[in-house]
Formats: sequence, C-alpha cells, structure tokens
Amino acid sequence: ECLVRVPCVTALCQCLVTIESVSPTTTSSPSQYFVGKGGVPNNVGQLELDAAVMRGSDCQFGAVGAIQGVATPCTVALELMKKKSECKHAMLVGQGAGTFVHEQGLPCDDPMTESSRKAYEEHRRQQQSGTTASTATTAAGSTAPGDKMTDTLSILGVDAQGHVAAAVTTSGMAFKHQGRVGDSPLPGCGLYADDEAGAAVASGEGDQIMRFCPCFQAVQLMRQGVDPDAACKQTLSSIRQRLKRSGQPMFEVVLLALAPDGRVGAAASVRQWTDHVKGGTFNGCPYVVWRQAIRVRTQRVKS
Repeated sequence: ECLVRVPCVTALCQCLVTIESVSPTTTSSPSQYFVGKGGVPNNVGQLELDAAVMRGSDCQFGAVGAIQGVATPCTVALELMKKKSECKHAMLVGQGAGTFVHEQGLPCDDPMTESSRKAYEEHRRQQQSGTTASTATTAAGSTAPGDKMTDTLSILGVDAQGHVAAAVTTSGMAFKHQGRVGDSPLPGCGLYADDEAGAAVASGEGDQIMRFCPCFQAVQLMRQGVDPDAACKQTLSSIRQRLKRSGQPMFEVVLLALAPDGRVGAAASVRQWTDHVKGGTFNGCPYVVWRQAIRVRTQRVKS
C-alpha cells in the first residue's frame, strides 16, 4: 500500500503502470503472486485484471473489471475517467473492456507469463490429486489460505493545491471464478476520493469488503472533521461490531486514508505480516508514505 504526494491523478496511474508492467522472472516460484503482468490466473487459466482511478476535484471515476489481454489496466481506467472518447461510461468489464482498448489504440500486452502458467498448472495438478494446498505465499511475502490469496496495489495522492486522487490495480483472488470482480474497481469499496473531505483505499478480502463500502465510510468521517487515522479505525470498528452482532468473524482488510492537507491514516484487521523476501515477521501491515518525491517513510499499521 502506498500514500504519495503527486502533482496530478495521472502520476498515480503512471506509478501503477510501471509496477504492473514489471514481469517476474521465469525462475520465480509458481506459488509467488504478482499484480498485473505475471499474476495468478483464474479457475480456467485466464488472467483477468481489475483497476480503477478516482479524481477528487470533481469526483470523476473510471474502472475496468475482469479485463484480459492488457497488462496495464490502470491506463484503461484512466482513459475512461477522462471521458475523451465516444464511450461515456465510467466502468467497463470483460470483453467490452477489451473492445474499448482496441478502439482507443491503448497498449495491449498479454499479462500471462511463464510463472502465471506454472502457477495454474500446479493448481490443476493439486485439484486433480485432491491435495490442493491450504496456504500459498505471495510475492509480497504474506501467507493466506489458497482460496483467499490476493494482491492489490493501492495508491493515494495529493498535490500542492490539495487535490486528492486514488488509484488501484489488482489481479484479484488467486484462481477465482471466471468473471469475478472484487472490491478494488468499485467506488466507495476499493477506493474513493473527494477534495472536500479526502481519499481512501482498501485491500483484503474483496468479496467481504464490498459489503461495507469502507472507503466511502472513511471519507465521510473525514468530511465530518475526523482525523484520517481515526476515520480508518472507526470504520473498521464499525464493521467489526456489525459482523459480531450477526455472529460473523472479522475478515482481512487494510484501510488507508489521506486528507487534503497531507495527513495520513491507516487501520487493519491483519495481525501479522511476514516478509518472505527479506525475512522477519511484523505486527500489523506495512504501507509507505512518499512526500515530495525525495523522502520515503515506511510504516506499519497495527491491527
């Protein structure tokens, strides 16, 4: 997760596109998980991606869901948000999103890589043998049940004029059902931005997150004068209490918020995060704050 001071919403998408375009090496373990190029396919071996961007100055929004054959879906979401084409819709999914890409002449680069295919082949072998792994390790280092393994890149930004923006991109849940769209590209669920209050992004179990619109909740709390950190914590507390009243357990979710004046906040239900690349287990979940493109500060939000 990342919070960034940037001059405009386009810079957020450029940052995500750079990350989306990076392909893991073919020697990477099939159990590792990536966002964008080299991500884990769905249940029929196709790589479907979701992405969205929202601009706080006028609350304009653009998103794509379950898009195939595009390694950088954030560029497509940005094009939809700008509404410069004949297509005036805010969100396109599946084949329709792919058609839009070709109509606009946007970059097409198959996100499937050798590591993607190996991950799917291993998944199929485990299914056929009835020994599907109960856990999987992500490239970012977190370990999760195989059917809940997710990777999402979420970025918030604010410029010198106090204009906020949010952008997200994800490969979604590993080996998800074909056509599944999670919380990331849904406004209010995976992201939300409004200059009059602030911006927020979420990551975690998308099918659960979309039930509660946590990003919209956090921004509305900031609109009422609540500090971004308190807004995140109050939102998660409200969700936890609602689930408890109906006898349901809390799910995995990380929520980040950014105020127009640059204040940041975060909250998470994630109790521990393991870095399998550098080693070590940490309490909470890490996120990064980048100010004026010259200093990076890594923090952890405790559950």
